[in-house]
Amino acid sequence: MPSPTPKTKGGDSEEGRILPSLNDLAAASLELVHDAILLIEATSGALIEANPAARRLLDSGSGGPGVASSNPAAPADPAVLSALLAQLPPLSQLRQQPMGRAVALWTAADPGLPVELTYRLQGLESDSGSLDVLLLVLHQPQPPLGSPPVVQLQHLNDLLNEAERQSHIGSWEHVHATDALVCSREARRIWGLEDSGDETLRFASLLARLDPDDQTRLLHAYERAIQIGDPFQVDYHLQLPHGPRRTLRQQGETDYAVNGEPLHTVGTLQDITEINALQDQLEQAAYTDPLTGLPNKAASLRHLEQLLKGRPYNQCIGLINLDLDSFQSINDSFGPEAGNHLLSAMAMWLRNRLEPDDWIARLGSDEFLVIRGNGTNSLGDAVALAKELQQSLIQTAQLAPLLPVQPSACFGVSTCPEHGIDPHLLLQAANTALMEAKRRGRNQLHPYSTSLSTRIREQLDLEMQLSHAVERQQLRLVYQPQVDGEGRLIGAEALVRWFKTPATCVPPDQFIPLAERSGQIHAIGAWVVEEACRQLRQWDLQGLRLPLLAVNVSGVQLEPQDPPLEAALAAALARHAIPPQRIELEITETALISNPQQARQQLQQLAHQGFRLAIDDFGTDFSSLETLHALALNKLKIDRCFINALETDLTDQVIVRATLSMARELGLETLAEGVETAQQWQLLKQLGCSSFQGYFFDRPLTAEAFAQRLLEPLTPSAQTA
Repeated sequence: MPSPTPKTKGGDSEEGRILPSLNDLAAASLELVHDAILLIEATSGALIEANPAARRLLDSGSGGPGVASSNPAAPADPAVLSALLAQLPPLSQLRQQPMGRAVALWTAADPGLPVELTYRLQGLESDSGSLDVLLLVLHQPQPPLGSPPVVQLQHLNDLLNEAERQSHIGSWEHVHATDALVCSREARRIWGLEDSGDETLRFASLLARLDPDDQTRLLHAYERAIQIGDPFQVDYHLQLPHGPRRTLRQQGETDYAVNGEPLHTVGTLQDITEINALQDQLEQAAYTDPLTGLPNKAASLRHLEQLLKGRPYNQCIGLINLDLDSFQSINDSFGPEAGNHLLSAMAMWLRNRLEPDDWIARLGSDEFLVIRGNGTNSLGDAVALAKELQQSLIQTAQLAPLLPVQPSACFGVSTCPEHGIDPHLLLQAANTALMEAKRRGRNQLHPYSTSLSTRIREQLDLEMQLSHAVERQQLRLVYQPQVDGEGRLIGAEALVRWFKTPATCVPPDQFIPLAERSGQIHAIGAWVVEEACRQLRQWDLQGLRLPLLAVNVSGVQLEPQDPPLEAALAAALARHAIPPQRIELEITETALISNPQQARQQLQQLAHQGFRLAIDDFGTDFSSLETLHALALNKLKIDRCFINALETDLTDQVIVRATLSMARELGLETLAEGVETAQQWQLLKQLGCSSFQGYFFDRPLTAEAFAQRLLEPLTPSAQTA
C-alpha cells in the first residue's frame, strides 16, 4: 500500500496543530504496549526500529529471550533476530498473506530455552509500490516453556508490578527483625519514594515523614494488630516532597514465629485521596438541597438521630415543620424561576433569624424544618419559637426582591421526648401537625397531639375509600327544588352524596374538602356532570321537562387540567343532547377571590359556550364589585348563614338588602338558599329576592321522588298543609 506522506509541523493549519499530539500519542503507545513491535528492512532483514518490549524480548544478553533486560534501550541480538526471521514466510509469499495473520512461532537464541510466540505480519509499500518494510508484532503469552524458576518468577513479578500500576494499589513487607521495609514499585510511587532506587527502607523512616497525629494513628493501629494477631487497616495523611497532601490507606497482616514473635507483616497501600473526594461529593449531593444549599430530609434524620443519642435524659428537642402559603399559585403566576428565588430567599431569612446552633433544612418543595436542640425546655418553648417566626414572617413586607407577594406560612410543632424518641416519628409528628395547620387555612400554627394523629389516620383512610367511590358506584345525586316568588318550580340543584356503605352516608362537608385536597374532585366533578346530564335527558324522554339544573363546580376544577373543564362539560352535554343553557354552574365565592384572573378567564370561556353562571354562598367572602362586574355571571346565591336569623337579626337584614340592591344594579338574578320558614320567605320577597331554595319547599330528593314533584308542582301551601 502507498505510505502516507509525512506532514510537516508549523503553520496555522489545523493539521499543524493536531499532528504533534498524534505523534506523541503514537510514541507513548509504543512505549507502553507489552507486545514487541519491529520495523524490518524487507530485502536485507536489517532491523530499522524496535520498541522497548521488542528490545527486551530479543536481547539475549540478559539471560535469554523472554528475560527483561535492565537496559530498555539495549540493542536486539542479531542472532536472535535472524533465527526469528528465518521462520517467517518468504517475501514472495508475503503479498498473499492475510493482513495480520496470527500463527504459532518458535524461535531459540538458546536451544534449551524455546520461546512460544505468536506474530502478526504486515508489508508496507512505498510510493512506487515496492514492498520495502515489514511491520512485525510479537506476542509472548506466557514465560518460556521449561524456563528456570527465576525466569518464571521474574515474569510473575512483572505481572504483579503491572497489575499494581493499573490498580494503583502497592504492596509492602515489613521485616521485624531488621525493621526493613520492602516495597513494590507502586508502593514506592505512592509513598513518594521513586527516587530512592534500591535503597533499603526502614519502617521508622516512614513514620518520621508523617505528622505527629498521623504517626500516632498508624503506630497505634499497627502495634495493636500485632499484639492481638488481627489484620489492621488505617487511613493517614502524607505530604509529598513536591506534591499535594495525600490520604493513604494502609492495611496488612502479620506472620509469627513458633515462639509468638512477629516475623514480618505483609500488606497493601492505596492512595484514596480521589476516592475520598468523590465520596465527599456524593455525600454532599445525597444530603444537601441543591437549590438552597440547606441540608435535606436525609441529612435531617441523620442529624436528629445524633442529637437523640447524645442528649441528656431531661433535654427537650423541638421540631418546627413549616410550609409556605400559596407557593403553587406563585409558581403558576410568576414562573418556576420566581418560585426558586422565593425558596432561596426563605432559606436566607431563616438563617438570619435563628441561632447558629439551630438546624435548618429544606425537606422538599416549599417545606422547611427547624430543629432546636439547646434552649428548648418544653413544647411551649418550641411553640413560642414557631410563633415568633410566624409573626416575623408576616411582618416581612417583601421576602424576595422583585417578587410582590406577602409571605406567610403554616407551622407544625413536635418535641422530644413528649412525642417520641425516634427520628422518623418525631418528623412525622411535626408534619402531621403541619397538615392540620394547613387544613385550617393560611398563616396557621398547630402543635402535635396523639388525638391529631388518630384523626389524620381516619382522614387518610377516608381518602383511600373515596378514591374508589366512583368505580364502586357509591355516589348518588339528589335534587333540591328551586322556586320563584309564587312557589312555582323553576329549577333544581344537583347535590352529590357518598354512600360509603348502603347505610352510611358521608356528609358532603367531610368528603368534598378531602376530594379537593387530594385532587379527586376532578373525577367526582366529571361524574356529577355526566350523571346530571343523563338524568335531565331521562326526564325529558319521560315528558318531564325541568327548565334549569344547577351543578356545583369546585374552585379546584377551575385550575388547569387535562382535559380542560369546558371540554369535559361540552362532551357530557353532547352525549345526552342537553343544551348548555339548561345547565347552571355554581362556583363558590372563595374560588373567585383565591385566583381571580384565572377564574375570570375560565368563567368567560364557559359563558361563551352558553352555560349559566352563579356565585354560590355569596357574602361569606369579600368579592369586590369590580370582580363581580368583570365576571359573566347570571345569578347570586345568598348564603344560608344570612337567612337563618333573618326575621330577628337587623344586621342580616341590612346585608341581604344591600346584596339584593347590588345584584339589581349589576343586572343579576338572586336566589336565597336555606329558606326554612314562611316568615323568611315573605321577608325575602319583600326585600326583592326573585327565587328561593330550602327545606321550607322541600328537602333534596332522589331522582324518582323529584320526578313526582315535576308531575305535581310544589307550592308552599302544599308544604305547610
